[in-house]
Amino acid sequence: MKAVYEKPDVQKIDCSEEVRDMILKWDKRSLRTKHIEFNRYYQDTSKKTMDIDVNDLNGLRLGEIKWHAPWRKYVFEPRSDLKMIYDDQCLHVIGNFIRMLMILHKL
Repeated sequence: MKAVYEKPDVQKIDCSEEVRDMILKWDKRSLRTKHIEFNRYYQDTSKKTMDIDVNDLNGLRLGEIKWHAPWRKYVFEPRSDLKMIYDDQCLHVIGNFIRMLMILHKL
């Protein structure tokens, strides 16, 4: 029988409201924001770290979020085959998602 993902008590977590909202919406598989979708593509839930595809809402792959062991944190790696530009709002959402992953990693 599969274990059900139990969401942490977000009231006890020291983070912004935006990150707290992401934690509540995250189901360990996907999260959709206003312009960006995050999808876990390595589905082994026993693995401590996650690999996340970052896509726009049209399905265009923007890059991936992966664990970077030398820095002991998640990082965003944009696609290298396309010249992409990101505005401050896109980077803010991606940054908040990484903050959320780091919080959940430490729990």
